[in-house]
Amino acid sequence: MIPQDIKYALMGREKNYYSKILDIVIAYQRGEWSKIIIMASYLGFNRENYFLNMGSDPNTKNGNYL
Repeated sequence: MIPQDIKYALMGREKNYYSKILDIVIAYQRGEWSKIIIMASYLGFNRENYFLNMGSDPNTKNGNYL
């Protein structure tokens, strides 16, 4: 059984912690880096927390940090 707060976030019924995480995941999937940075910092994540794949960091070139 899915907890109610997660279910509401997935259904778009309620803005909560899980809906904000989902928004970050969707922005990440779309490559909206500035949006990710703003939303993640609001939740207290730092840069190392939300760029898990080095190749997905907009400040990298061919997976290597500049």
